[in-house]
Amino acid sequence: MANYVIIGIHGLANKPGESELTEWWRKSILEGLQRNEGRDSGRDIELDLVYWRDWNYPVPVPTEQNDEPYIKATGTGRLPEYKENFWDSLREEAGDLLDTPFDWMKRSFGIQETVQKALGIKLRTPELSRLIRSFI
Repeated sequence: MANYVIIGIHGLANKPGESELTEWWRKSILEGLQRNEGRDSGRDIELDLVYWRDWNYPVPVPTEQNDEPYIKATGTGRLPEYKENFWDSLREEAGDLLDTPFDWMKRSFGIQETVQKALGIKLRTPELSRLIRSFI
């Protein structure tokens, strides 16, 4: 049994098939742990990828057309850490400024309820129910 569970949630763009994407995530995480933490394996880590590409796209993106494949990092030693910059701060501040008007619009025009109803329909699936029960 794993000591740690990493829950990965992919982005909005179309993705490759679930097994391929999960394997890419696993390789990427293990590479980071090996290079930055000196871990020789990930036996004590379990990866649960929340795969929901099929809610937005009828077919996975073919591997040869995927613009986000896992590619092993070149070189040796620690991988570089991400450093926040001016654009990160600007995005955060802009997001904070826009949140309030967007929330008001959602409430005023009934968009919130529509989105919740749509998500409620999508989220009532046997797969999601099994996933939720597996964490409880």
